[in-house]
Amino acid sequence: MRRGLPGQTQVLRFRLNFGNNNIAVFYGASKIEKRTGFTLIELLVVVAIIALLLAIILPSLKKAKDYAKRIICTSNARQTGLAIRLYAHDNDNKVMPQCNAGGNKYTGNPNNYPPADSYFAYRKILATGEMIPFHLAVLYETGLIENPEIFYCPAQPITDVFNYDYYTKKGRIEWGSDAIAPNSNGNWYVRTSYQYWNGCEQRLDRIGGFKPLVFDSISQWDHVPHRKSGPGSMPQGLTVLYVDGHVSFVNDEDLFTAYTWNGNNYPGAPGNDRVAFRRILKVMEGH
Repeated sequence: MRRGLPGQTQVLRFRLNFGNNNIAVFYGASKIEKRTGFTLIELLVVVAIIALLLAIILPSLKKAKDYAKRIICTSNARQTGLAIRLYAHDNDNKVMPQCNAGGNKYTGNPNNYPPADSYFAYRKILATGEMIPFHLAVLYETGLIENPEIFYCPAQPITDVFNYDYYTKKGRIEWGSDAIAPNSNGNWYVRTSYQYWNGCEQRLDRIGGFKPLVFDSISQWDHVPHRKSGPGSMPQGLTVLYVDGHVSFVNDEDLFTAYTWNGNNYPGAPGNDRVAFRRILKVMEGH
């Protein structure tokens, strides 16, 4: 078959061979057209394939990213646990005291302790601007933790004006008791994304090895990191450091129920409701 130039009309000739007989066949006329692009159907097929691939790949990438954050969070907790053990070794087997938001050791009934105070690390003295360290900040002040970013889970959501990124070295309030806090009409507190809870008992051998000691913030529902599908969705679980030093990712089905969280109605959220706070601690025990 001979082909002509684009735009020419050609008669198509075919020669069929049957043994020793050659038969010439003429098949009408055809105009040779030059194609310059994709048809609409072809473009739609390509777009559909790309969309399908993205639908397959993106969830996998998100899961991988979330898992990487969990690994970092677990590593942070382990390093914190090691620092706490070293601190106890140098202090007659005692860990840092449980303090109120003012940075003073809490000496009352642990059942009356304000749960939200357990994620504070520094308090500013208004007169001088000096920051008083307590809870996890003591580990930084004593040099047992050199990088305060360890006190922040990378999956921690940014929620309000007290964003956790304010309290890293690049934030508005620097770490260290000699840091000067910005002018404010009220008290300024450095917060961590983990809560420190020893039940108002300092001696490690009296707290109990399977009791939670440091864990992801549970003060309010929107503070909880490690979400299944973005902010506001159901949490995947909590990173928990136990008194004996082991770390677990706790995801019991009883951990995130309306009963456990008291409906998260402020001031009924666990950070403000001691009963709800203790319910969650109970679920975390023994993992």
